[in-house]
Amino acid sequence: MVLRRALNLTLLAALPIWAAAHAACAGKKGGLMLAINTDMKAPKDVNIVSVHIQTGSAVKHNFIGRVTPEGEVGLPATLAIAEPDDPSQSIRVRVVAFQENKPRVLRDVRTTVPRDGRIALLRIPLAFVNDGISVAGSLPDKFLPPKASGGPIGSGDAGAGLGGEELNPYDPTTSGFTPGCSDPDQTYIDGTCQDSFVDPATLPDFTEEAVFGQGGVGACFDAKKCFANAAPIGAAAVQNGGGAVDAGAGDLRPQPLPKTLTPRADRLDLTSCKITLDPGKDVSKLNLAMVTKDTGECLEPGKCFIPLDQGDRGWKVEGGAVVSLPPIVCTLVGKGIAQIYASVGACGSKTPESPLCLDGTTGTPPAPVPEQGISLVVPEGFVSALAVDDNRAIFAGGSGGAETDLTTPSRKGISTVPGMNVPWIVTLGDPGNALFTNTSTATTYFERGDPAVTVPTTPINDVGLLRGEATYWATGSGGTGKVYGKRLGGAVNDLSTIPFVGTPTHVVVAQQTIAVVDDSGGLTGCALDGQGNVTTCPGRQVLGAGLKVDAIAVRSGALSTAYFTERGAGVRRLNIGPPVAVVPLTTDDTTGLQGEQYFRRQIATDGACVYYATSQGLFWVRGDGSAKGKIGDVPGKPILAVAVGPAGSLYLAAYGDLGSGGGIYRASKPTQCNATDTGGGGAIVDGGT
Repeated sequence: MVLRRALNLTLLAALPIWAAAHAACAGKKGGLMLAINTDMKAPKDVNIVSVHIQTGSAVKHNFIGRVTPEGEVGLPATLAIAEPDDPSQSIRVRVVAFQENKPRVLRDVRTTVPRDGRIALLRIPLAFVNDGISVAGSLPDKFLPPKASGGPIGSGDAGAGLGGEELNPYDPTTSGFTPGCSDPDQTYIDGTCQDSFVDPATLPDFTEEAVFGQGGVGACFDAKKCFANAAPIGAAAVQNGGGAVDAGAGDLRPQPLPKTLTPRADRLDLTSCKITLDPGKDVSKLNLAMVTKDTGECLEPGKCFIPLDQGDRGWKVEGGAVVSLPPIVCTLVGKGIAQIYASVGACGSKTPESPLCLDGTTGTPPAPVPEQGISLVVPEGFVSALAVDDNRAIFAGGSGGAETDLTTPSRKGISTVPGMNVPWIVTLGDPGNALFTNTSTATTYFERGDPAVTVPTTPINDVGLLRGEATYWATGSGGTGKVYGKRLGGAVNDLSTIPFVGTPTHVVVAQQTIAVVDDSGGLTGCALDGQGNVTTCPGRQVLGAGLKVDAIAVRSGALSTAYFTERGAGVRRLNIGPPVAVVPLTTDDTTGLQGEQYFRRQIATDGACVYYATSQGLFWVRGDGSAKGKIGDVPGKPILAVAVGPAGSLYLAAYGDLGSGGGIYRASKPTQCNATDTGGGGAIVDGGT
């Protein structure tokens, strides 16, 4: 599978995933989360990023795009790689940072993907210390992504729209650039050519906080504020071709040593590459930066700050008032390329977990203004599934599973649910147990009760839950599939007694009934006993030849009426009967998003109205078809999920990066939908995949 263009969306929360995810799997799949970042200022110094992934000669991912606000690549960018069918398969990653045509930093990685459900974090830093030495050449104009201009922004195929030619970063004759290391198994790390292999066993587990900090996605280190009152650290004299340098000098070029050099309290010894600090300094709020003439956060002309991280690959306190620096930093100081500045007290020490704020000098894209009273509840990147349980919203997307209290909204991550940019399914059942299903890996994560479980057949098309007692899956593709069931605490069983034709696409559970919809336009209803076991199945009834159901919503009363969207054709009411009858309600195009996988648009009902989304926003229609209208929109962000909440409210998920409006929103029901519903109970929302 070669992924050229997935969803043409941003990299801020998650790039598209490549994996052999549709293959059958016996256990939980592992994963590797790439975190691509730079210590230079974006987009001033780095405004284009290319990412290329391959196994052997097979290209798995090829992307080039612009950094926000010129395009839609947010830094840090994360990209999830799922464990392939052959877990020993070697992976090559090449990431290049550009300043327009000029390649500034190239980083190569060779590795494998962790196994057995572990998601590891692999950082790929595009570091200034490798600027100008890790790569040489010039990117041809034909590969430059376009800047934002109101249409799709800057991402997609490498070289998209240029006669089909793609950027191959391994071919210097067409790409225009070459890596600095002549050995293809080496890459520049800390200023020298080193082995590019990374043992996945040495990597930490992925968490959102490890990439975006404790503030979550959108948190950042403000170099302008943190170094506003920084002071230079003087370097002891070192010989440089007959002269000497002082890192505290105003000019960055080598300077002759004056006869009298006034000592500073903080001194840098370039030989040992250690700083001796004034003993009175609070190192818990110490920040250090390389200062150059033009690269970094420029606080004034000719004085630009590149913050240094505290940590294993950055600066470290060795005890007392001594701080050690990476040797490459002192090499740059000794060459007059940089000075060292220190700031104490303005901010906590920067670490790899606190990315730099993106450059706002060229203007940041304004947050979308929702229509007609739609208001943001909690920001979140790439939400593809949403459900509401009492007074909380549960959702899943590129950053994993999460929830928020609807009275005092605040995102709370669910650490056992990994982040992947796939069509998630969130399922709720009484008494409030939430299930998060990764459609690609065929894995369902239970909020409580059972551990995660993987069903034998992929992909998962839909999930149903019976009062927290039993779970049901509709799986398969290409005209074949299975329905599985599992009681709480029990094993996964093949429910081959349910008669369906082709592939089961939806499974809906209400009271003691299960209904299975297949891709041949059929509906099969079966009775369940008190433990959720299938007892009798009266037979399969045809809804319509070739009918393709995208999403279904039912009330939690008796399973006699349901609502569904027919792909590309509108909203339908399904009278289960007998006899079965399909009644058209609208002709709106409710088609979802088509990428490497298809993202359906979830619908919901409160019995009086059905709530659904199109490319134009969120809409409603009365259950009897007597009235309809538009509720509103989140400009530029597709609505993929909607759920009925308490107190006459609706909740919707706008799909996109966090920085420009992705998240959970609230809207009020139209007055035409406030009629009393005699069906009883809350809505069961079934969005499918």
